[in-house]
Amino acid sequence: MASTGGSAPPIFADAAKFNGLNWVTWKGLVKIAAELQGVYGYLDGSIINSTTPSPTPPTITAATPATTTPSSPETSWESTTPTPSEWKVRNAWAMGLLIYNTSDPVGLGINIHGTAADAWKSYMETYEVVSEIAVLNAELDLQLHRLYNTYAYQVGQCYSSRCHHRR
Repeated sequence: MASTGGSAPPIFADAAKFNGLNWVTWKGLVKIAAELQGVYGYLDGSIINSTTPSPTPPTITAATPATTTPSSPETSWESTTPTPSEWKVRNAWAMGLLIYNTSDPVGLGINIHGTAADAWKSYMETYEVVSEIAVLNAELDLQLHRLYNTYAYQVGQCYSSRCHHRR
């Protein structure tokens, strides 16, 4: 059986949990935590669940002494080819990282009924676009502020030079 690597997903302080307004900061924290554990591929969808092989029909053989075959060793968390049971545990860990660190996932429109990649995609589709629009609006506001200040400075210079010439 696959293990959780000895740790549960980190739970951020309440102030750092995603609340719909702190996307850029929260996304960075989640990415760091996922990369440290080796599960970022479960978020971006690059590590997929391999199909479980279909069971082979039992064969009837003569009784032989019982021997145990050692199970294959567990792959590292960084592996891009986990067994189906390892994938299930690691996907759940990645999903926990997202859900435990979001104030109200359902209220924020997050898909919690699929894989970690499905949940991450719902965050990205909703909040990454909003963040990009916010950056564009901030850049526009800054440009307008600079333009206004330049214009105000030029008007002020013109006014003061006219006043200066009248003396």
